[in-house]
Amino acid sequence: MAPCNIAKPRPSDDVLPALTTGNRPTSDATGRPGPTGSATGAADVTLLSIERFGQYGGLHCLSSLGESQVCKTEKVCEPDVVDCKNDFECESGRCIKRRLMCNVDNDCGDHSDEDCDDQEPKSPCRTKDFVLSEVGRTAGNGLNILGMSPRSNPFDNEFFNGLCENAWDGNTKTYYRKPWNVGLLFYETRADRAFTSETFVESQELLKRIDEETTREFGVSLSLKSTPSEINAINSMDWLKPLCHMTIDISLFIAQNKAFFKVSGSLQMATFSMRARTSVLTTSFLDDVKKLPITFEKAEYYAFLEMYGTHYTVSVNVGGKYELVYVLDSTVLKTKDITTQDVLNCLGYTIGLGVTDQEIASGVIENTISFIKGGTLEFTAALDEKFSKKVKDVNVEDYVKWASSLVDSPAIIKQKLAPIYVLIPTRNLERAIEEYIDEHSVCKCQPCQNGGTVMVVDGECICACTIYFTGVACQTTKSDLYRGELLHQNSLTGK
Repeated sequence: MAPCNIAKPRPSDDVLPALTTGNRPTSDATGRPGPTGSATGAADVTLLSIERFGQYGGLHCLSSLGESQVCKTEKVCEPDVVDCKNDFECESGRCIKRRLMCNVDNDCGDHSDEDCDDQEPKSPCRTKDFVLSEVGRTAGNGLNILGMSPRSNPFDNEFFNGLCENAWDGNTKTYYRKPWNVGLLFYETRADRAFTSETFVESQELLKRIDEETTREFGVSLSLKSTPSEINAINSMDWLKPLCHMTIDISLFIAQNKAFFKVSGSLQMATFSMRARTSVLTTSFLDDVKKLPITFEKAEYYAFLEMYGTHYTVSVNVGGKYELVYVLDSTVLKTKDITTQDVLNCLGYTIGLGVTDQEIASGVIENTISFIKGGTLEFTAALDEKFSKKVKDVNVEDYVKWASSLVDSPAIIKQKLAPIYVLIPTRNLERAIEEYIDEHSVCKCQPCQNGGTVMVVDGECICACTIYFTGVACQTTKSDLYRGELLHQNSLTGK
Protein backbone atom coordinates (compact mmCIF):
# COMPACT_ATOMS: atom_id res chain seq x y z
CA MET A 1 0.00 0.00 0.00
CA ALA A 2 1.36 3.40 -0.96
CA PRO A 3 2.31 5.74 1.89
CA CYS A 4 -0.12 8.51 2.83
CA ASN A 5 0.59 12.11 1.95
CA ILE A 6 -0.78 13.66 5.12
CA ALA A 7 -0.19 17.23 6.22
CA LYS A 8 1.39 17.86 9.59
CA PRO A 9 -1.12 18.13 12.47
CA ARG A 10 -2.01 21.64 13.55
CA PRO A 11 -1.52 23.02 17.08
CA SER A 12 -3.91 21.75 19.73
CA ASP A 13 -5.79 25.03 20.18
CA ASP A 14 -6.83 25.26 16.52
CA VAL A 15 -10.53 24.73 15.90
CA LEU A 16 -11.39 22.12 13.28
CA PRO A 17 -13.97 23.55 10.91
CA ALA A 18 -15.21 20.07 9.93
CA LEU A 19 -15.98 18.70 13.38
CA THR A 20 -19.67 18.29 12.60
CA THR A 21 -19.40 17.61 8.89
CA GLY A 22 -19.80 14.08 7.58
CA ASN A 23 -17.80 13.02 4.56
CA ARG A 24 -19.69 10.73 2.23
CA PRO A 25 -18.50 8.51 -0.62
CA THR A 26 -18.49 10.43 -3.87
CA SER A 27 -19.12 9.05 -7.33
CA ASP A 28 -16.06 7.99 -9.28
CA ALA A 29 -18.06 7.16 -12.39
CA THR A 30 -21.79 6.77 -12.94
CA GLY A 31 -23.66 4.98 -15.63
CA ARG A 32 -20.60 3.18 -16.86
CA PRO A 33 -21.77 -0.01 -18.63
CA GLY A 34 -19.77 -3.18 -18.73
CA PRO A 35 -20.38 -6.84 -19.57
CA THR A 36 -21.15 -9.09 -16.62
CA GLY A 37 -20.08 -12.34 -18.19
CA SER A 38 -23.45 -13.96 -17.46
CA ALA A 39 -25.91 -15.44 -19.94
CA THR A 40 -28.44 -12.69 -19.20
CA GLY A 41 -26.46 -10.18 -21.17
CA ALA A 42 -24.73 -6.96 -20.23
CA ALA A 43 -25.46 -4.85 -17.19
CA ASP A 44 -25.80 -1.13 -16.57
CA VAL A 45 -23.22 -0.52 -13.86
CA THR A 46 -22.82 2.48 -11.56
CA LEU A 47 -19.51 2.61 -9.72
CA LEU A 48 -18.57 4.68 -6.69
CA SER A 49 -15.32 5.28 -4.89
CA ILE A 50 -14.62 6.36 -1.33
CA GLU A 51 -12.84 9.71 -1.42
CA ARG A 52 -13.00 10.32 2.33
CA PHE A 53 -14.34 8.24 5.19
CA GLY A 54 -16.83 9.62 7.68
CA GLN A 55 -15.08 11.50 10.45
CA TYR A 56 -15.79 13.88 13.34
CA GLY A 57 -19.31 12.50 13.77
CA GLY A 58 -20.02 12.13 10.06
CA LEU A 59 -21.72 9.17 8.40
CA HIS A 60 -19.95 5.83 8.14
CA CYS A 61 -18.99 4.77 4.61
CA LEU A 62 -20.60 1.34 4.50
CA SER A 63 -22.64 1.60 1.31
CA SER A 64 -22.05 -0.70 -1.63
CA LEU A 65 -19.57 0.75 -4.12
CA GLY A 66 -21.55 -0.43 -7.12
CA GLU A 67 -25.03 -1.09 -8.38
CA SER A 68 -25.90 -3.16 -11.42
CA GLN A 69 -29.12 -3.84 -13.28
CA VAL A 70 -29.26 -6.60 -15.85
CA CYS A 71 -30.05 -5.29 -19.32
CA LYS A 72 -32.59 -7.12 -21.45
CA THR A 73 -31.12 -8.86 -24.46
CA GLU A 74 -32.30 -11.23 -27.15
CA LYS A 75 -28.87 -12.83 -27.34
CA VAL A 76 -28.73 -16.41 -26.12
CA CYS A 77 -25.45 -17.50 -24.57
CA GLU A 78 -24.19 -20.93 -25.46
CA PRO A 79 -23.85 -23.17 -22.38
CA ASP A 80 -20.40 -24.28 -21.36
CA VAL A 81 -19.44 -27.62 -22.88
CA VAL A 82 -18.05 -30.10 -20.36
CA ASP A 83 -15.80 -32.83 -21.75
CA CYS A 84 -15.02 -35.44 -19.12
CA LYS A 85 -13.66 -37.87 -21.74
CA ASN A 86 -13.63 -41.30 -20.08
CA ASP A 87 -14.59 -39.98 -16.65
CA PHE A 88 -18.10 -39.65 -15.22
CA GLU A 89 -19.84 -36.32 -15.78
CA CYS A 90 -21.84 -35.17 -12.75
CA GLU A 91 -25.05 -33.19 -13.16
CA SER A 92 -23.19 -30.28 -11.59
CA GLY A 93 -20.59 -30.40 -14.38
CA ARG A 94 -17.83 -31.87 -12.24
CA CYS A 95 -15.79 -34.74 -13.68
CA ILE A 96 -14.90 -37.65 -11.40
CA LYS A 97 -13.27 -41.03 -11.89
CA ARG A 98 -15.75 -43.82 -12.55
CA ARG A 99 -14.31 -45.79 -9.64
CA LEU A 100 -15.90 -43.19 -7.34
CA MET A 101 -19.42 -44.02 -8.47
CA CYS A 102 -21.71 -45.89 -6.08
CA ASN A 103 -19.34 -45.69 -3.10
CA VAL A 104 -21.78 -43.95 -0.68
CA ASP A 105 -19.67 -40.73 -0.72
CA ASN A 106 -21.06 -37.59 -2.35
CA ASP A 107 -18.15 -37.17 -4.78
CA CYS A 108 -20.15 -35.12 -7.29
CA GLY A 109 -21.38 -32.70 -4.68
CA ASP A 110 -24.96 -33.23 -5.91
CA HIS A 111 -25.26 -37.02 -5.27
CA SER A 112 -25.64 -37.72 -9.00
CA ASP A 113 -22.82 -40.29 -8.74
CA GLU A 114 -24.87 -42.32 -6.27
CA ASP A 115 -27.72 -43.24 -8.61
CA CYS A 116 -27.01 -46.96 -8.31
CA ASP A 117 -30.12 -48.92 -9.15
CA ASP A 118 -28.15 -51.76 -10.70
CA GLN A 119 -25.58 -52.30 -7.93
CA GLU A 120 -25.10 -52.13 -4.17
CA PRO A 121 -23.04 -49.09 -3.03
CA LYS A 122 -19.75 -50.04 -1.35
CA SER A 123 -18.16 -47.57 1.04
CA PRO A 124 -14.35 -47.07 1.06
CA CYS A 125 -14.60 -47.37 4.85
CA ARG A 126 -16.51 -50.66 4.55
CA THR A 127 -18.59 -51.20 7.69
CA LYS A 128 -17.01 -48.38 9.70
CA ASP A 129 -18.74 -45.03 9.88
CA PHE A 130 -16.16 -42.25 10.26
CA VAL A 131 -17.70 -38.80 10.56
CA LEU A 132 -16.24 -35.52 9.32
CA SER A 133 -15.07 -33.26 12.15
CA GLU A 134 -15.69 -29.53 12.32
CA VAL A 135 -11.95 -29.02 11.75
CA GLY A 136 -12.06 -31.07 8.55
CA ARG A 137 -15.29 -29.49 7.33
CA THR A 138 -13.99 -25.91 7.64
CA ALA A 139 -10.41 -26.57 6.45
CA GLY A 140 -9.24 -23.93 3.98
CA ASN A 141 -11.73 -21.28 5.09
CA GLY A 142 -11.18 -17.81 3.71
CA LEU A 143 -9.92 -14.80 5.66
CA ASN A 144 -10.50 -11.15 4.89
CA ILE A 145 -7.55 -8.78 4.75
CA LEU A 146 -9.44 -6.20 6.84
CA GLY A 147 -10.32 -8.65 9.60
CA MET A 148 -13.86 -9.55 8.52
CA SER A 149 -15.15 -13.08 9.15
CA PRO A 150 -15.32 -15.42 6.12
CA ARG A 151 -18.72 -16.18 4.65
CA SER A 152 -18.14 -19.31 2.60
CA ASN A 153 -15.48 -21.96 2.06
CA PRO A 154 -14.14 -22.45 -1.49
CA PHE A 155 -13.09 -26.06 -0.76
CA ASP A 156 -15.37 -29.09 -1.06
CA ASN A 157 -14.36 -30.94 2.08
CA GLU A 158 -16.97 -33.65 1.64
CA PHE A 159 -14.93 -35.03 -1.25
CA PHE A 160 -12.72 -37.97 -0.20
CA ASN A 161 -11.51 -39.29 -3.61
CA GLY A 162 -12.42 -42.83 -2.65
CA LEU A 163 -10.04 -42.93 0.34
CA CYS A 164 -10.81 -43.71 3.97
CA GLU A 165 -8.06 -41.88 5.85
CA ASN A 166 -8.79 -40.92 9.43
CA ALA A 167 -7.26 -39.21 12.46
CA TRP A 168 -7.78 -39.85 16.19
CA ASP A 169 -9.06 -37.01 18.40
CA GLY A 170 -8.24 -37.70 22.03
CA ASN A 171 -10.67 -35.03 23.27
CA THR A 172 -13.76 -36.68 21.81
CA LYS A 173 -12.32 -40.24 21.73
CA THR A 174 -13.31 -40.39 18.07
CA TYR A 175 -11.72 -41.25 14.73
CA TYR A 176 -12.53 -38.52 12.22
CA ARG A 177 -12.35 -38.96 8.48
CA LYS A 178 -9.85 -36.79 6.62
CA PRO A 179 -11.08 -34.93 3.50
CA TRP A 180 -9.10 -35.20 0.26
CA ASN A 181 -8.27 -31.49 0.31
CA VAL A 182 -6.49 -31.87 3.65
CA GLY A 183 -2.98 -33.25 3.26
CA LEU A 184 -2.21 -33.45 7.00
CA LEU A 185 -4.58 -33.60 9.98
CA PHE A 186 -3.24 -34.09 13.50
CA TYR A 187 -5.15 -33.76 16.77
CA GLU A 188 -3.21 -32.71 19.87
CA THR A 189 -4.34 -30.48 22.72
CA ARG A 190 -1.93 -27.83 23.96
CA ALA A 191 -2.85 -25.09 26.42
CA ASP A 192 -1.05 -21.99 27.62
CA ARG A 193 0.42 -22.63 31.05
CA ALA A 194 -0.81 -19.27 32.29
CA PHE A 195 -2.76 -16.25 31.16
CA THR A 196 -0.86 -13.29 29.77
CA SER A 197 -1.93 -9.77 30.59
CA GLU A 198 -1.04 -6.34 29.26
CA THR A 199 -1.88 -2.94 30.69
CA PHE A 200 -2.50 0.09 28.47
CA VAL A 201 -2.64 3.62 29.85
CA GLU A 202 -3.36 5.13 26.43
CA SER A 203 -6.18 3.87 24.23
CA GLN A 204 -4.17 4.40 21.04
CA GLU A 205 -1.63 1.80 22.14
CA LEU A 206 -4.42 -0.72 22.74
CA LEU A 207 -6.01 0.01 19.36
CA LYS A 208 -2.66 -0.42 17.65
CA ARG A 209 -2.17 -3.79 19.36
CA ILE A 210 -5.64 -5.01 18.38
CA ASP A 211 -5.03 -3.88 14.80
CA GLU A 212 -1.65 -5.63 14.66
CA GLU A 213 -3.09 -8.90 15.95
CA THR A 214 -6.05 -8.76 13.57
CA THR A 215 -4.14 -8.01 10.37
CA ARG A 216 -0.55 -9.13 11.03
CA GLU A 217 -0.70 -11.96 8.47
CA PHE A 218 -1.54 -9.53 5.68
CA GLY A 219 1.00 -6.76 6.10
CA VAL A 220 -1.62 -4.00 6.28
CA SER A 221 -2.64 -2.00 9.30
CA LEU A 222 -4.84 0.67 10.85
CA SER A 223 -7.97 -0.33 8.92
CA LEU A 224 -10.56 -2.79 10.24
CA LYS A 225 -13.87 -3.85 8.71
CA SER A 226 -16.34 -6.22 10.37
CA THR A 227 -19.47 -5.27 8.38
CA PRO A 228 -19.79 -6.39 4.73
CA SER A 229 -21.05 -3.70 2.35
CA GLU A 230 -21.11 -5.26 -1.12
CA ILE A 231 -24.39 -7.11 -0.60
CA ASN A 232 -26.06 -6.72 -4.00
CA ALA A 233 -23.25 -7.48 -6.37
CA ILE A 234 -23.48 -11.27 -6.69
CA ASN A 235 -26.86 -12.95 -7.18
CA SER A 236 -26.04 -15.83 -4.84
CA MET A 237 -25.31 -13.54 -1.88
CA ASP A 238 -28.39 -14.27 0.21
CA TRP A 239 -25.94 -15.42 2.88
CA LEU A 240 -25.59 -12.01 4.47
CA LYS A 241 -25.96 -12.39 8.23
CA PRO A 242 -24.12 -10.81 11.17
CA LEU A 243 -21.63 -13.66 11.52
CA CYS A 244 -18.74 -11.69 12.95
CA HIS A 245 -18.59 -11.85 16.75
CA MET A 246 -15.91 -9.13 16.93
CA THR A 247 -17.71 -5.85 17.52
CA ILE A 248 -15.88 -2.67 18.38
CA ASP A 249 -17.52 0.09 20.43
CA ILE A 250 -15.20 2.96 19.66
CA SER A 251 -16.67 5.16 22.41
CA LEU A 252 -15.07 2.85 24.97
CA PHE A 253 -11.63 3.60 23.54
CA ILE A 254 -11.88 7.37 23.20
CA ALA A 255 -13.56 8.14 26.53
CA GLN A 256 -11.62 10.08 29.13
CA ASN A 257 -9.98 8.80 32.33
CA LYS A 258 -9.82 5.19 31.22
CA ALA A 259 -7.18 2.52 31.63
CA PHE A 260 -7.23 -0.85 29.90
CA PHE A 261 -5.84 -4.27 30.51
CA LYS A 262 -6.02 -7.22 28.12
CA VAL A 263 -6.13 -10.84 29.28
CA SER A 264 -5.18 -13.58 26.81
CA GLY A 265 -5.11 -17.35 26.86
CA SER A 266 -5.19 -19.97 24.10
CA LEU A 267 -5.90 -23.65 23.53
CA GLN A 268 -4.60 -25.57 20.50
CA MET A 269 -6.56 -28.68 19.57
CA ALA A 270 -5.48 -29.67 16.06
CA THR A 271 -3.13 -28.88 13.18
CA PHE A 272 -3.86 -29.29 9.49
CA SER A 273 -2.37 -28.30 6.16
CA MET A 274 -4.10 -28.23 2.79
CA ARG A 275 -3.07 -30.39 -0.14
CA ALA A 276 -0.70 -28.46 -2.41
CA ARG A 277 -2.19 -29.77 -5.68
CA THR A 278 -5.35 -31.36 -7.08
CA SER A 279 -7.66 -29.59 -4.63
CA VAL A 280 -11.39 -29.94 -5.26
CA LEU A 281 -13.39 -26.70 -5.07
CA THR A 282 -17.12 -26.35 -4.44
CA THR A 283 -19.48 -25.99 -7.37
CA SER A 284 -20.91 -22.78 -5.88
CA PHE A 285 -17.42 -21.23 -5.69
CA LEU A 286 -16.68 -22.10 -9.32
CA ASP A 287 -20.11 -20.80 -10.39
CA ASP A 288 -19.49 -17.49 -8.62
CA VAL A 289 -16.09 -17.23 -10.33
CA LYS A 290 -17.84 -17.66 -13.71
CA LYS A 291 -20.30 -14.89 -12.81
CA LEU A 292 -17.51 -12.38 -12.29
CA PRO A 293 -17.38 -9.78 -15.11
CA ILE A 294 -14.75 -10.27 -17.80
CA THR A 295 -13.79 -6.62 -17.36
CA PHE A 296 -12.83 -5.35 -13.92
CA GLU A 297 -15.93 -4.06 -12.09
CA LYS A 298 -14.74 -3.50 -8.57
CA ALA A 299 -18.07 -3.79 -6.74
CA GLU A 300 -18.62 -7.29 -8.12
CA TYR A 301 -15.08 -8.34 -7.30
CA TYR A 302 -15.20 -6.75 -3.83
CA ALA A 303 -18.41 -8.69 -3.16
CA PHE A 304 -16.64 -11.90 -4.14
CA LEU A 305 -13.78 -11.08 -1.75
CA GLU A 306 -16.19 -10.35 1.10
CA MET A 307 -17.90 -13.69 0.49
CA TYR A 308 -14.89 -16.00 0.14
CA GLY A 309 -12.12 -13.90 1.67
CA THR A 310 -9.10 -12.18 0.20
CA HIS A 311 -6.94 -15.11 1.33
CA TYR A 312 -7.42 -18.74 2.32
CA THR A 313 -5.71 -20.89 4.92
CA VAL A 314 -2.88 -23.14 3.72
CA SER A 315 -1.86 -24.50 7.12
CA VAL A 316 -3.54 -23.89 10.44
CA ASN A 317 -3.46 -24.41 14.17
CA VAL A 318 -7.04 -24.81 15.37
CA GLY A 319 -8.45 -24.30 18.83
CA GLY A 320 -9.47 -21.12 20.55
CA LYS A 321 -8.16 -17.77 21.66
CA TYR A 322 -9.61 -16.16 24.77
CA GLU A 323 -9.07 -12.40 24.78
CA LEU A 324 -10.92 -9.87 26.90
CA VAL A 325 -10.19 -6.18 27.25
CA TYR A 326 -11.30 -4.69 30.56
CA VAL A 327 -12.06 -0.96 30.56
CA LEU A 328 -11.15 0.48 33.96
CA ASP A 329 -11.95 3.77 35.63
CA SER A 330 -8.48 5.20 36.20
CA THR A 331 -9.81 7.74 38.70
CA VAL A 332 -11.23 4.98 40.92
CA LEU A 333 -7.98 3.03 40.60
CA LYS A 334 -6.03 5.99 41.96
CA THR A 335 -8.56 6.85 44.67
CA LYS A 336 -8.71 3.30 46.04
CA ASP A 337 -5.02 2.64 45.40
CA ILE A 338 -5.81 -0.45 43.29
CA THR A 339 -3.48 -1.77 40.58
CA THR A 340 -4.44 -3.68 37.46
CA GLN A 341 -2.65 -6.68 38.96
CA ASP A 342 -5.06 -6.52 41.91
CA VAL A 343 -7.98 -6.65 39.48
CA LEU A 344 -6.34 -9.52 37.61
CA ASN A 345 -5.98 -11.50 40.84
CA CYS A 346 -9.56 -10.79 41.87
CA LEU A 347 -10.91 -12.16 38.60
CA GLY A 348 -8.95 -15.39 39.10
CA TYR A 349 -6.49 -15.03 36.20
CA THR A 350 -3.62 -16.37 38.26
CA ILE A 351 -2.20 -19.80 39.06
CA GLY A 352 -4.89 -20.52 41.65
CA LEU A 353 -7.70 -20.16 39.08
CA GLY A 354 -10.16 -19.02 41.72
CA VAL A 355 -12.24 -15.87 41.92
CA THR A 356 -11.22 -14.14 45.16
CA ASP A 357 -12.83 -10.73 45.66
CA GLN A 358 -15.45 -9.91 43.07
CA GLU A 359 -16.39 -6.59 44.71
CA ILE A 360 -12.96 -5.04 44.15
CA ALA A 361 -13.05 -5.93 40.46
CA SER A 362 -16.63 -4.81 39.86
CA GLY A 363 -15.93 -1.47 41.51
CA VAL A 364 -13.35 -0.40 38.94
CA ILE A 365 -14.40 -2.28 35.78
CA GLU A 366 -16.59 -0.07 33.60
CA ASN A 367 -16.92 -2.40 30.65
CA THR A 368 -15.60 -5.56 29.03
CA ILE A 369 -14.83 -6.02 25.33
CA SER A 370 -14.62 -9.52 23.87
CA PHE A 371 -12.19 -10.64 21.17
CA ILE A 372 -12.81 -14.34 21.77
CA LYS A 373 -12.22 -16.79 18.91
CA GLY A 374 -13.87 -20.18 19.03
CA GLY A 375 -16.58 -21.62 21.25
CA THR A 376 -20.17 -22.62 20.62
CA LEU A 377 -23.03 -20.25 19.87
CA GLU A 378 -24.50 -21.18 23.25
CA PHE A 379 -21.40 -19.84 25.01
CA THR A 380 -21.35 -16.72 22.83
CA ALA A 381 -25.03 -16.07 23.55
CA ALA A 382 -24.47 -16.49 27.30
CA LEU A 383 -21.55 -14.06 27.18
CA ASP A 384 -23.55 -11.54 25.12
CA GLU A 385 -26.35 -11.78 27.68
CA LYS A 386 -23.87 -10.96 30.43
CA PHE A 387 -22.68 -7.91 28.52
CA SER A 388 -26.25 -6.76 27.81
CA LYS A 389 -27.01 -6.92 31.54
CA LYS A 390 -23.93 -4.79 32.23
CA VAL A 391 -22.15 -7.66 33.99
CA LYS A 392 -18.60 -6.37 33.61
CA ASP A 393 -16.52 -8.73 35.69
CA VAL A 394 -16.33 -11.72 33.33
CA ASN A 395 -13.84 -14.02 35.06
CA VAL A 396 -11.94 -17.29 34.91
CA GLU A 397 -15.10 -19.35 35.46
CA ASP A 398 -16.31 -18.12 32.07
CA TYR A 399 -12.98 -19.20 30.60
CA VAL A 400 -13.54 -22.76 31.84
CA LYS A 401 -17.00 -22.86 30.21
CA TRP A 402 -15.54 -21.50 26.98
CA ALA A 403 -12.71 -24.07 26.88
CA SER A 404 -15.16 -26.95 27.26
CA SER A 405 -17.15 -25.70 24.25
CA LEU A 406 -14.17 -25.63 21.86
CA VAL A 407 -14.51 -29.31 20.95
CA ASP A 408 -17.75 -28.55 19.11
CA SER A 409 -16.74 -25.19 17.65
CA PRO A 410 -13.00 -24.53 17.29
CA ALA A 411 -11.50 -21.54 15.50
CA ILE A 412 -8.27 -20.67 13.73
CA ILE A 413 -5.64 -19.33 16.13
CA LYS A 414 -2.57 -19.42 13.88
CA GLN A 415 -2.32 -19.79 10.13
CA LYS A 416 -0.28 -19.57 6.98
CA LEU A 417 -2.16 -17.86 4.16
CA ALA A 418 -2.26 -17.63 0.38
CA PRO A 419 -4.19 -15.13 -1.79
CA ILE A 420 -7.55 -16.40 -3.03
CA TYR A 421 -6.46 -15.94 -6.66
CA VAL A 422 -3.98 -18.81 -6.21
CA LEU A 423 -6.98 -21.16 -6.44
CA ILE A 424 -8.32 -19.55 -9.61
CA PRO A 425 -5.50 -17.52 -11.20
CA THR A 426 -6.96 -14.38 -12.72
CA ARG A 427 -5.40 -10.97 -13.10
CA ASN A 428 -8.64 -9.26 -12.11
CA LEU A 429 -8.78 -10.99 -8.71
CA GLU A 430 -5.19 -10.02 -7.98
CA ARG A 431 -6.01 -6.44 -8.91
CA ALA A 432 -9.20 -6.57 -6.82
CA ILE A 433 -7.27 -7.39 -3.64
CA GLU A 434 -4.82 -4.54 -4.21
CA GLU A 435 -7.59 -2.02 -4.87
CA TYR A 436 -9.71 -3.37 -2.00
CA ILE A 437 -6.87 -2.50 0.39
CA ASP A 438 -6.44 0.95 -1.14
CA GLU A 439 -10.20 1.58 -1.09
CA HIS A 440 -10.25 1.19 2.70
CA SER A 441 -6.94 2.93 3.33
CA VAL A 442 -6.38 5.13 6.36
CA CYS A 443 -4.96 7.65 3.88
CA LYS A 444 -8.58 8.73 3.28
CA CYS A 445 -8.80 10.19 6.79
CA GLN A 446 -7.85 13.60 8.11
CA PRO A 447 -4.87 13.39 10.49
CA CYS A 448 -5.35 13.47 14.25
CA GLN A 449 -3.72 16.25 16.23
CA ASN A 450 -1.19 16.16 19.03
CA GLY A 451 0.22 12.71 18.36
CA GLY A 452 -3.14 10.96 18.07
CA THR A 453 -3.41 7.82 15.94
CA VAL A 454 -5.99 7.73 13.16
CA MET A 455 -7.69 4.43 12.24
CA VAL A 456 -10.51 3.32 9.96
CA VAL A 457 -13.08 1.12 11.70
CA ASP A 458 -16.14 0.06 9.70
CA GLY A 459 -16.06 3.06 7.39
CA GLU A 460 -15.35 5.70 10.02
CA CYS A 461 -12.12 7.50 10.84
CA ILE A 462 -11.50 7.66 14.57
CA CYS A 463 -8.71 9.22 16.59
CA ALA A 464 -7.10 7.42 19.51
CA CYS A 465 -5.55 10.16 21.63
CA THR A 466 -2.58 10.17 23.94
CA ILE A 467 -3.15 10.47 27.68
CA TYR A 468 -2.93 14.28 27.59
CA PHE A 469 -5.56 15.07 24.93
CA THR A 470 -9.18 14.38 24.12
CA GLY A 471 -11.81 15.24 21.47
CA VAL A 472 -12.72 13.74 18.13
CA ALA A 473 -9.42 14.98 16.68
CA CYS A 474 -7.38 14.99 19.92
CA GLN A 475 -7.58 18.78 19.69
CA THR A 476 -8.32 19.52 23.36
CA THR A 477 -5.99 19.32 26.34
CA LYS A 478 -7.70 17.24 29.03
CA SER A 479 -7.05 19.67 31.90
CA ASP A 480 -4.78 22.46 33.08
CA LEU A 481 -2.88 19.86 35.14
CA TYR A 482 -2.08 17.90 31.99
CA ARG A 483 -1.27 21.12 30.13
CA GLY A 484 1.30 22.06 32.78
CA GLU A 485 2.83 18.58 32.77
CA LEU A 486 3.03 18.60 28.97
CA LEU A 487 4.72 22.02 28.89
CA HIS A 488 7.22 20.77 31.47
CA GLN A 489 8.02 17.69 29.33
CA ASN A 490 8.39 19.82 26.21
CA SER A 491 10.79 22.17 27.99
CA LEU A 492 12.93 19.20 29.02
CA THR A 493 13.05 17.86 25.46
CA GLY A 494 13.63 21.28 23.93
CA LYS A 495 10.35 21.28 21.94
